[in-house]
Amino acid sequence: MVYIPDEWFNNPQNKDAVFELLGNNTDVIHENQSEVKIQILTRLKDLGETIILEHYEKNEIAFDS
Repeated sequence: MVYIPDEWFNNPQNKDAVFELLGNNTDVIHENQSEVKIQILTRLKDLGETIILEHYEKNEIAFDS
């Protein structure tokens, strides 16, 4: 499970896609080097969710395992 505040979304229509990407891969997203992690971060960038990427880089996204 992952928590992302509404105001972090550049496009609210991407909510489902973002939660699916991050929520289904919480174990992978914490790894330093992972092909899947790189694909997830690239997909977020492709979706234009730059604010979420910035918060991820600052370790400000709450993951509940």
